Amino acid sequence: MRWVVVVTICLLCASARADDWGVRRNPFDPVVVGRYKAILARDPHDVALGRLLALYQRHRTVGQLDLEYRARLEGAQNDWATLVVLARMARANRPAAIALWDRALAANPADGRGWLALGEITLEPKAARTAFQHAVTHARSPAAKRAALVKLIGAARSANDPKTVDAAYADLIALAPKDGQLWLDRGSAQLAANQAALAIDSFIKAESLLARDPERRVTAMINRGVALERMGRIDDAIAQWVTTLDKAPRTSYLRREIVPRIIEAERKRGQLAAATELLEKRWPERARGHYEWDILGDLYRDRAADERALVAYQRAVAKAPTEVETQRKLIKLLDKLKPSRALAQHEAAARIAPGDANLQIDLAKRYRENEQDRDKAMATLDRLTKRVPKDVGVHLALIDLYAQWDERDRELAEREVVANLEPNEADHAVALGEAYWRAEHRAKAIAAWQRVGKIKSATTPLRLAEIFAMHSIWDQAAVAYTSAIELDGTKPEAWRGRARANAELGRNAAAVSDAKRGVALIGVAPDAEGSRTRFELVRALGRFDEKWQDSEELLRRRRASTPANEKLITALGRWRFAFQRGDIAAGYLLVAHHARIQSHQHHDTLVELYRRVPTDDGLGVALARSFSKRKEFVRARIELAVIAKRTPKRATYIAGLVEQVDADEKRGVEEVFREEEGRKPTSKDIVGEERRLGFRFGVGVDIAGTSSALLDFGIMRMWGIDDGAAFIARLDYTQRDDEGDQVNAFAPAFAVSKRLFATRRLEFAGAIGPRFEFRYGYGPMSAWNRVNVSADVALELLPRALPATLGVRLQQALTDDVRGTAVIVELGFEVR
Repeated sequence: MRWVVVVTICLLCASARADDWGVRRNPFDPVVVGRYKAILARDPHDVALGRLLALYQRHRTVGQLDLEYRARLEGAQNDWATLVVLARMARANRPAAIALWDRALAANPADGRGWLALGEITLEPKAARTAFQHAVTHARSPAAKRAALVKLIGAARSANDPKTVDAAYADLIALAPKDGQLWLDRGSAQLAANQAALAIDSFIKAESLLARDPERRVTAMINRGVALERMGRIDDAIAQWVTTLDKAPRTSYLRREIVPRIIEAERKRGQLAAATELLEKRWPERARGHYEWDILGDLYRDRAADERALVAYQRAVAKAPTEVETQRKLIKLLDKLKPSRALAQHEAAARIAPGDANLQIDLAKRYRENEQDRDKAMATLDRLTKRVPKDVGVHLALIDLYAQWDERDRELAEREVVANLEPNEADHAVALGEAYWRAEHRAKAIAAWQRVGKIKSATTPLRLAEIFAMHSIWDQAAVAYTSAIELDGTKPEAWRGRARANAELGRNAAAVSDAKRGVALIGVAPDAEGSRTRFELVRALGRFDEKWQDSEELLRRRRASTPANEKLITALGRWRFAFQRGDIAAGYLLVAHHARIQSHQHHDTLVELYRRVPTDDGLGVALARSFSKRKEFVRARIELAVIAKRTPKRATYIAGLVEQVDADEKRGVEEVFREEEGRKPTSKDIVGEERRLGFRFGVGVDIAGTSSALLDFGIMRMWGIDDGAAFIARLDYTQRDDEGDQVNAFAPAFAVSKRLFATRRLEFAGAIGPRFEFRYGYGPMSAWNRVNVSADVALELLPRALPATLGVRLQQALTDDVRGTAVIVELGFEVR
């Protein structure tokens, strides 16, 4: 048993020594800390900083380490090692780190690792490029230089500096001249910089170096063709791609990138036939698979060879029936060429690819077109929903489809599915409720909207409340607004909404209280929410005593001549008093009140408030509209121009308001015209006025063909056909005196009159139409036709204040032997 005792004593001694060591040893050993700091003094970029930070995080604080180094910096402001350590510690604070790196690099400009660190945290591309250039210059090893060059390339690309990118690739290649990937990357960069000739040389070099890397070698060959195409050498580019096809491994996925390039190159120069011929020769018919037949089908279709395209697609589908895209091309072409076979092909494709939702939906649409196949359409869609019951995208597509087909029950069922699949998406619940509401299922709509309130989010209670308010479900809205207020009582829209709900429920005192809380939260906020909240307060105050539960109390107050809305009157008095003494918030409340009741004081209050708050765009727009209503259109434009200049981002909106002011001014001018003429607002202008009647007296003279004096008297009737246009019918009696021979005529005439322009006092109109004269008289008439057709062209002046017309009419004979031309001055009077 002695050995047991000896072992026990040894264990106790060892335990005592361990405990004794643990008590005396300090985990935060100052000696170890000093050694780490000494290492950092020699090389501030050493990994020792990470270990030192770990010690301070575990047993002290990082802030204490920062203070220790800043204290050291106070004695030596330009100590490079201390500045580097502080910059590395401040990496999370980018501006402070950049400032420290600037100081450190000013103290030691040859610090390559410092320049690299500065470039990595600099967000401005040009500054980062400069830092990485310094890092390359001062790199101490090839590995460090390579890392800096890689960073420089990225920064130079961001700074749009292709020269620096190319120079950096040259330096990288100098470090590893046999690296084919570098030549490939350099060629791609040169191609992106439109340096196609240089890119070709790089790709040729990359191809020679990448002999053991088939995929990258093919990429270099393809890009070489792209560079040739960029240079306009299309034939050489196509030849290069054909060579690439010959040399590329048959299993390479890049082969399918080459063929579209050949086709597109030929398409751009309008030679698709050449591409078709080339591919037909390369792909013998017996060796063609799905891909080859599909490509050829596209080419035939693009060349309008639909029959050949149809055969090609059929061969492609036979090779690979599950290629849905080819099936769609075939179905579309059958619809065009052989409609009777399209349905069968579509059904076959749907059987082969039952999981392709678009194919199944398109088939259902095809069934739906035929009245006899409507049941098949629904069965197809039912099978689809059973196959992909949890695919939200499919259910959303079906919702749109059922809405188009007016299948409300199915639409509602799909909306229920979507809402259940994604219960945390509030939009689904809202849409479901809207659908039930349109279907007049009020209880189900409310239940659907209640799902929104179950979503844990800071915004859902308020959104739910606004939905209920939108549909005038005020009791539910009040509850939801209360939940929103309990969650966040700093939102004025929540207090405003509950005020409106309480007012609609007849709780006028609560409505006033809530509205006041909302106004207190917005202060002098000029935004739309501020305007709505103030408006709600004045409305609540106006309603406060309008609804009495006790009709006897209302009668008593009326007998006592007590104002029913005394709350509002009291509030208005306080607001006017406060506004007169500079309270801007009170001014906003007064504006809201006068806008609500459309008071004549609204404009003056707006002017005074805008004078005190000249930067409130919303207030300025309201004032401009007020000027427009007062027909002060110039002032309105001035106010809008000031806002557009002050807030350029609203220029488009302001331009629309200016157009509205112009339209208001035009309507105002028309109203002035009507007022001066004593016409109704619905009447047209003078020329286009309905059923004008008048007579005219004219004197004139022939100015060509004969020499005779004319007297003309006519009765006229005008019918308005549009604003500024009328149809005229007249009957004239004309007397001519030609060298002693008197000729008389009765002449019916017709014309169309059009207003040319108008002023506040006058309208100017032009008229044109035919005239038919039936002549009789004394003396020889060999030079006169008994019946003459002439053309009348008239210019008329119509004063607005008098029902009179002054006109000049040019009359040109068309069938008269003499072909006479007469000018007649007319004076007329009308009944308007």
